[in-house]
Amino acid sequence: MVDRLGFQRLRYEDLLAAGIDMQGLADSEIAIVRQQLPVPRRVVSASGNFGPGSYVDFYGEPRNSLYGAEAAYMLVQSAALALNIATDARAPGPSRPAWAMASADYAPENAYNFASPTADPWYADRLLAYANAPVGKTLHLSLSAVADIAIDAELSGNVIGVTDWPGLGLDHHVRMEVAGQMVAEARADGISQIELSDRLRLAPLSTDFEVRVEATGDTGFAFDVVNLEAIRLNYPRLAVAESGSWLGQSVQFGAVANDPVQSPPGAISTGLLADGFEEVAQVSNASSLRVRALTSSDVVAYARSGSQWRFLADARSQSAGADWDVFVPTVNSGDDVFVADAAALARPRIEILPTPVDIQSGNANYLVISHALFADHLAPLLSLRQAQGLSTDVVNVADIYAQFGNGEPDPEAIRAYLRFAAAGRGTRYVLLVGGDTYDYHNYLGIGSVSYVPTFYRPTSAVVSYAPLDSVFADTDDDGVPDLALGRLPVRTVDEINRLVDKIVAAEVPTASRSALLVSGASDTGNSFSNMSDGFAAQLPGTWSLTPADVDNLGVSAARQLLLQTWRSGPSLVSYVGHSAPGQWTFDPLINVGDVSLLAGSPAVPSVLQWGCWNTYFVSPSANSLGQALLLQGSYGAAAVFGASALTDISNHSQLGPELMSGYQRGVRIGDAVRDARRRLAAKGQRSVETQQGSNLLGDPAMLLQ
Repeated sequence: MVDRLGFQRLRYEDLLAAGIDMQGLADSEIAIVRQQLPVPRRVVSASGNFGPGSYVDFYGEPRNSLYGAEAAYMLVQSAALALNIATDARAPGPSRPAWAMASADYAPENAYNFASPTADPWYADRLLAYANAPVGKTLHLSLSAVADIAIDAELSGNVIGVTDWPGLGLDHHVRMEVAGQMVAEARADGISQIELSDRLRLAPLSTDFEVRVEATGDTGFAFDVVNLEAIRLNYPRLAVAESGSWLGQSVQFGAVANDPVQSPPGAISTGLLADGFEEVAQVSNASSLRVRALTSSDVVAYARSGSQWRFLADARSQSAGADWDVFVPTVNSGDDVFVADAAALARPRIEILPTPVDIQSGNANYLVISHALFADHLAPLLSLRQAQGLSTDVVNVADIYAQFGNGEPDPEAIRAYLRFAAAGRGTRYVLLVGGDTYDYHNYLGIGSVSYVPTFYRPTSAVVSYAPLDSVFADTDDDGVPDLALGRLPVRTVDEINRLVDKIVAAEVPTASRSALLVSGASDTGNSFSNMSDGFAAQLPGTWSLTPADVDNLGVSAARQLLLQTWRSGPSLVSYVGHSAPGQWTFDPLINVGDVSLLAGSPAVPSVLQWGCWNTYFVSPSANSLGQALLLQGSYGAAAVFGASALTDISNHSQLGPELMSGYQRGVRIGDAVRDARRRLAAKGQRSVETQQGSNLLGDPAMLLQ
């Protein structure tokens, strides 16, 4: 698993320590594969067969993904996939002055912004400027080995506008200063990307670069909020190693005043341990590139012209005081060059692939995709579904990554498998078992774990990163769910055991059906009370209805009635009104801390929440109300359905009646949700909010009572 850019080294000893014994394997049969494509590699051994002292070098790049930085490269036995790195054994000549662009960055991932209009929801700092009170961030970028050449450095600042005031004026005014002098400014409106840039000439001895980004506060509005994403300074830099290695991309030669021509040391014996299958590259170049500040004379050098890497066998080291200079032969203008102390080469994390498991055969009407931690705790649920006539299977999500996702955690791998399962295994119900977190890289440092990752999609002009499990259920990419799908967002074995018991108990038939109908304080022009009544009117069959209506009762009395009725064990709880991830209404009718007050109820209901953020389940540090109702104890809820982001009331007014009308005894809850959405789609109502913007936290095959 590669998380560092540059050449990687897999040593025989490291592989053996990880449980992989390749002794005696012919070098020609060793291949590196990335996303099913061969990757050029260089195998070094004493005899042409892998063994003690042998190693494999290859160029690796980390993964650029929301879901992690580690990229999976496969080490496989396959002569057909073995792709050699050619060897160039020519000697270096005198060095030529050279440079390559380097970057000094400020881009820490300190905070998360679900509204970000960019491909990255993380940002560095938030700037809040009140009217005519500028607020800024002053930074000092560290520079080194600035090339003395007539080439400008390029400074860029990436800022995201956050506030979105009504009216015609522009919401944001930001500027960028260098050493106290303004070099760029921009105005923008609403949630938007703001780019600041400047070109400037650096002094060759520069080591510190001061830059400031400022929100001016002079927009005419009460305040201006912007997020600082990154500051980057791209500048021409000499070929000087840091921490034992140097990667120069698109190396250029020219009049660099502080890179004098020098001659390499005399010819030396390279003592190559070649695998016998390397090719000698035909590169004609009598000069060399001098790379400074290596910490050892034991170095390796590679160069890439176009897409082809070559090993530079006669890179020569020369003592330069406490460091070493390396003269790299046959480098052409525009080449990428990698030089490193052998000890500084990246050592990728070695992980043995799971033993292949058949996850593609047999019927699985009811398919459970689980993290391994929870897979052995689902037996009561599986037995119940089998007794109801469903064929079942439990698939480890890691096996899906291995067979459908190139070995990397990604929801697209799960979705690809579900497409296959729907067509080839008769899958109708999908249960995801395991919680998730938006902090896949552990930027916050709290160690939250993604057991089964979800998709993130825009649901409105405000929310760009809504966690949407419903995307998994859309197997034909028409935006409408084809499968009945839900998630048990558990993080511990205790949670899965309690929740399985609750789901099984919730399917015990009841003599009568009752519903608690909760509505928050209405807005001007929107009566949540009337909407709740309208939803309830669609319930089929005979129901005993208890309205807990803030408009008629007030918050205190409605809250008291809510808790009292919920503890009595209704079949259904429906809420219409404003909500946040952890509570219903601004003056909470119920919040996460109140869930324990529901203890002692004889039965647990299904909960339908018609508000905002109700099933947000990816916070790395807190449970939403939906999660708490499911996971906190044997009380609360057996299933929770609701929005995972900011929503518009008009979308609830469309989906609510459709779902309520299908809420019949003996119907599976996932079918009720899917069919309601499909009926809306048939009427031409295909908005993201109605079709995918809400999640089912629960078992989609649970029978309604």
